[in-house]
Amino acid sequence: MLTHLHIENFTIIETIDLELQQGLTTLTGETGAGKSILLGALGMVLGGRAEPSMVRPNAVRCEVSACFDLSANHIAQQSLAEQDLLDNDDECLLRRSISSEGRSRAFINGKPCTQKQLKAIGQQLISIHGQHENQTLVKKEQQRQLLDAFADHQTLCDKLAEHYQAWRGIQNEFDSLTALNQNESTRSDFLQFQVDELDQLALGDDELNALTSEHKTLANAETIIQTLQAAVQAMAGDEQGSIMDQLHTINHKLDSIGKLLPIDSTQQAFNEAILQLQEANHDLKHQLAKLDVDPKRLQWVEQRLSQIQDMARKHRIKPEALPTLQLKLQQELDQLTRYDEILAALQTKIDTLAKHYAANAKKLTASRTRACNQLNALISADMQTLNMRGGEFEARLVSRNDSTPHIHGNEQIEFWVRTNPGQTMQPLAKIASGGELSRIGLALQAATSHTQATATLIFDEVDTGIGGSTAAIVGRLLRQLSSHAQVLCITHLPQVAAQAQRHFQISKHTSRDSTKTEVKVLTEAARVDELARMLGGVTITPQTRAAAAELLAEA
Repeated sequence: MLTHLHIENFTIIETIDLELQQGLTTLTGETGAGKSILLGALGMVLGGRAEPSMVRPNAVRCEVSACFDLSANHIAQQSLAEQDLLDNDDECLLRRSISSEGRSRAFINGKPCTQKQLKAIGQQLISIHGQHENQTLVKKEQQRQLLDAFADHQTLCDKLAEHYQAWRGIQNEFDSLTALNQNESTRSDFLQFQVDELDQLALGDDELNALTSEHKTLANAETIIQTLQAAVQAMAGDEQGSIMDQLHTINHKLDSIGKLLPIDSTQQAFNEAILQLQEANHDLKHQLAKLDVDPKRLQWVEQRLSQIQDMARKHRIKPEALPTLQLKLQQELDQLTRYDEILAALQTKIDTLAKHYAANAKKLTASRTRACNQLNALISADMQTLNMRGGEFEARLVSRNDSTPHIHGNEQIEFWVRTNPGQTMQPLAKIASGGELSRIGLALQAATSHTQATATLIFDEVDTGIGGSTAAIVGRLLRQLSSHAQVLCITHLPQVAAQAQRHFQISKHTSRDSTKTEVKVLTEAARVDELARMLGGVTITPQTRAAAAELLAEA
């Protein structure tokens, strides 16, 4: 439910703060006073368009914020929580600003967000119905959603969608395998050739790393031998002056003064160094002894590496990826070899899943048939009272052209109407005028109000093209709808405005150099004056005031 709306520097609105409540609230005012501007500001904070022209002249930026009570809107709570945007389980604050240069910023509960995020959460909070929005009623998808909402089919539809997705997944696998085997023989021969090549290469585990390391050693053997020999000679060679000889000499001299100075730790360090160098010398000699400078071995290693590189280039992959490729090709070859067996198993799964789908689709069709009969009676009855006497509404189930499972069931839903006696039934899109479409849309909203996902409904001049007793009926229908949801209605009809529990008046004030729109909540006495103005025009007479008071008394 929308609890507070703040608008600042939006076109001709300087500052407006509205405190809103549950029930039916109407907004009235002279033509051009700014009713549509108010709706435009609300649309902007709900993720609609934001343009520099929306900023009030001479202002740096405009800003709109809307606060919602989420205590009964668990869908919005969950959506915000999933995006880490839920600050308080019972409240949500949307805010959006746009600078005069065109820079737009949006926030949900104080956290920056994208326009897409703002629009998504806005659709879960408010549903706007006007001349333009009602055009969606002619779309078959919207008609299906309305019928399923009326019949409370959410569980049935979700279960059917699950069966459809399971069937679709296995069917896609079946289709892919079938397409893969369009030329089974040629593909199988080619795969066998590739697998045989890789088998013949017989690349061992970690062989590539071992060969690469060995090649580096063999290719640089002469340098390695010379370096090792020089190191051995330097450490413990026959010539005097080797590292080992020098260390022994130093250690001997240290022994001679050991009784004169406390150098035990120094001597120990020299002894440890001599031992470590002896071990190092042993290792160097071992490395030198096992070096086998065999030109034939080097040639073989180079040829083996060349074979591996050539095979990798042939398959356009890195050499280290060859084992993975071999496994993949072998699996595909095995699959082709077992093609009939795998295909038969998949077909069995498809048939089983199709049966589950068909059983649930049949249940949905039966429930939709009952729902159509109930909805037809309700909307047809409402049409009689909404100035479409003799009119009739008919929701029809139209079977799909093929028997292939569909995510939304075995049929499409189409709304047909006749708005006048003697007319033939035609699709809603072909016969209904804008005003008729608005009234049928209102009747459908009333019929499905018990399943409304959004807690706030806004109707923008849904009463266009009607008057008199029909206007009073529209007002009562909106009042009835407000028992299930918060309803805001922009109207020019006093019969509709009189039904509201709360009434806002929108007015425009023009001075020499500025124009601004103001909104104020009306007292009971002020409501009488506003309804009298709506009844009789600029001049309010005792008669129009009495008629206005009577409208309020009858509400």
